[in-house]
Amino acid sequence: MPNTKNNCCIPLMGPDGDIVRNWSSIEPKVDMATYIWIIHRYSFYEQNGEDLRSPLFTAPTNDRCKWYLQLKFNNKVGENKNYIQIRIGLDPAGECKKAFAELSMFLLNEERKNPFERTGKDPRKFECGIKADWGFAKFITKASLRSTHEEFLRNNKLTIYCKVTFSEEEDFNNSSNIITESSQIRQRVVNDLSEDLGRLYKDGHLTDVTLSVNGKHFQAHKNILSARSSVFSAMFKHDTIENQNNQVDIVDIDEEIMEEMLYYMYTGNVHNLDGMAERLLKAADKYEIKGLKAVCEDTLLQNLAVENAVDYLVLADFQNAHDLKLNVISFIVEKSTEVMRTKAWDNLVPSNPYLIDEVCKALSLQRRLSL
Repeated sequence: MPNTKNNCCIPLMGPDGDIVRNWSSIEPKVDMATYIWIIHRYSFYEQNGEDLRSPLFTAPTNDRCKWYLQLKFNNKVGENKNYIQIRIGLDPAGECKKAFAELSMFLLNEERKNPFERTGKDPRKFECGIKADWGFAKFITKASLRSTHEEFLRNNKLTIYCKVTFSEEEDFNNSSNIITESSQIRQRVVNDLSEDLGRLYKDGHLTDVTLSVNGKHFQAHKNILSARSSVFSAMFKHDTIENQNNQVDIVDIDEEIMEEMLYYMYTGNVHNLDGMAERLLKAADKYEIKGLKAVCEDTLLQNLAVENAVDYLVLADFQNAHDLKLNVISFIVEKSTEVMRTKAWDNLVPSNPYLIDEVCKALSLQRRLSL
């Protein structure tokens, strides 16, 4: 049963200023389980794509609920194939068949400092036989994890720390429903804001600057551009010619990309990302639009293949797309025999020898970790 507390000693203030001497509060009984899972010879499991499951663990104050962790490598083709996945599950071996839980996962280094953390936004319902597990499908990219091997993969050992706060009582889920509903309301507010700003851009109401691209003029608002791009912010913050004339002449972006870039800056959305991710990435990098750049990198990553790996490597390097570059190098290491037979790889040797060097170093590191 939930813990109900009556209190007639400490008064509270009512909305009309009256003193309320009789009041009560209710809260569910909550337990916390923590667990550290150390995985030795990590690279062996990743290369073999072997999903792992931890031993069961419980909370000191509740041994009815038995939990376990899962590490999945997502090696099959799909949008999550470049990520490792970490999940937690409620095991049917315990007396508890249903629980409501909040989850935090961490990667720990040897010093147990500066962990990599992912936390669930809302409490989740775990029910054996229906939905007994939940987790982070994109916990961290494999490439990012390998790039920090001296921190989180030292001696080829991965250490996962889990903290789960849970209750067997429905009242805990009631608070979850409230939080979920609140999240949905916030999302509707964000969607409304996106639509309103999209309408503002489309209608051209109260615009104060013109972006000129190959003779085509785009009307915009300095404050919106400044809020979304540090380049435009610097341009309009100072006494530049563009700021004086309320016009920016743009010569290195075509009309189609400018249209999509502006649409994203106002709404946070893009119409045709698959068809123009490479060109949009260049524009996003030049004008320092971080969100658009991240979206473009993710789209390119989903389309990564042997045929385009070298082109994407050059693009990522030139556009300072760090995450994309790490993942492309990781892909080339994984598919080294196939990629190194392509004409693009042959052309890379004289044109970008330092990229060849980076790939070879990553390949050498991968082989050392596999020993």
